[in-house]
Amino acid sequence: MKARADGGPDDIRNGVALCKLHHWAFDNGWFSITDDYEVVVTDATEPAGYTEFAALDGRRLQLPDDSRKHPEAKYPE
Repeated sequence: MKARADGGPDDIRNGVALCKLHHWAFDNGWFSITDDYEVVVTDATEPAGYTEFAALDGRRLQLPDDSRKHPEAKYPE
């Protein structure tokens, strides 16, 4: 997803709601999200707190009931 500040669209489908910690981890490459909304955790050398993220590997995002509010593949970053 491209941030609005970096020219991304002001559209609910161009984002994923994350808490501050998970947002930081996403921005720093600790995990990514596939086109099928699956969490892929990057292998790391066990930095503090990493095991909590490793437990998310392979899980799918919980999406809104309204499919019009799902993240869209056309916003790949």
